[in-house]
Amino acid sequence: MLFKSVSHLHIFILSLGFVLVNLVLYTQLGVMEDSDTERYLTYAREIQERGIFFKPHEFWYIVYPLFIILMTSIYNSLGMVVFGQLLLSYTALISVYASAKSLYAQPKAGLWAGIGFVVFFMISYWNFEIYCESLLISLNCLAFYFILRGVRGRGGQQLWGMGSLIILAAVFTKPTGIALLAGVFALLLTLLWHKIKKRTVKYTCLMVGTLTLLLLANKMLSTFTFVRDYQVGEIIYNLEVLPFGAYEKWLKLEVPQDLYLPDASWPPLVQLLVLVLANPLYALQLLGAKLFYYLFYIRPYYSSMHNGYMLLILLPFYIGFVKGIRSNKVPMGIRVMVAVFLLVSILSTILMTIDWRNRFLVAILPWVLIIGSGSLAKIEYAGLFGRIWGKRKG
Repeated sequence: MLFKSVSHLHIFILSLGFVLVNLVLYTQLGVMEDSDTERYLTYAREIQERGIFFKPHEFWYIVYPLFIILMTSIYNSLGMVVFGQLLLSYTALISVYASAKSLYAQPKAGLWAGIGFVVFFMISYWNFEIYCESLLISLNCLAFYFILRGVRGRGGQQLWGMGSLIILAAVFTKPTGIALLAGVFALLLTLLWHKIKKRTVKYTCLMVGTLTLLLLANKMLSTFTFVRDYQVGEIIYNLEVLPFGAYEKWLKLEVPQDLYLPDASWPPLVQLLVLVLANPLYALQLLGAKLFYYLFYIRPYYSSMHNGYMLLILLPFYIGFVKGIRSNKVPMGIRVMVAVFLLVSILSTILMTIDWRNRFLVAILPWVLIIGSGSLAKIEYAGLFGRIWGKRKG
């Protein structure tokens, strides 16, 4: 027998798919750089010269410059950074398979989660750009794997140490990494809630944790231009410099003449809340449009084939996710963590900005694939196709 188990067969299929998809992408893309690449490279050079230091805005991305330093110390080439991203991405794929398989106690669930990871090629697309997306995707996948093992009680101090390190790295890979921190806090609170006898201790922990997250979010927001985004009505960020003028009516809203702007001296988080609450109708329209483009990955400037392909992959997993998150097969702590992680990720994106390539969705999508794989694994495809074929013959 060529494969010792069905899991080995699945790993072979996913590995082959990963190699083929990434090989095709590499031939089309090579090693890519974009507007933010120079920021990461500059910060990496400064850290090498000065040591680790706080640099406003860039500090919240510090793990990626450190990753660049690590990879280029092995071989001084951006191609080496891409190679490191590819290795981590493959490790992430295997962790997605292992997580879904363990979560639903079914190898087929792992296979479907892995297939989703591979065929949604925009996940692998970021492996070839000197951007922090690829690293964050991989770290989020690994974090879920270690957290699930910890919740299931499979592992000791080494597992918790490695998992904590991965979570910390993810949090400081991008500002949106705060969503993972919020999810982990929600998980710990869920696990400990019934074990803590005193109500005062419970609510103190809740308040301290929430306040810490809010203060951290406020600090991160201090270097972002969200007020400007509301003033220009952009659904897609920085639209004026993108070559999509013909689609402006789909990508921009008319700004109310009486738009209320918060005082610039207020804390950033307060400014953001006031912007939304003081302009409810406009904010609802803007956030609704951003949410649509964010979740479904379609764009008016993409081809119908591209948009249809993305929806064909996303919709079954979204439906499966809704079923999975309500299922008792997924531990309550994991459900709470995933819900908080996704909620914070989505809100932090649509309240701020939507990228034209929707790079913010791919960082959270593997978690959706893992939870959604359980429902897809239940479908008996041989029987389904047999019934369809039988009806056609009849």
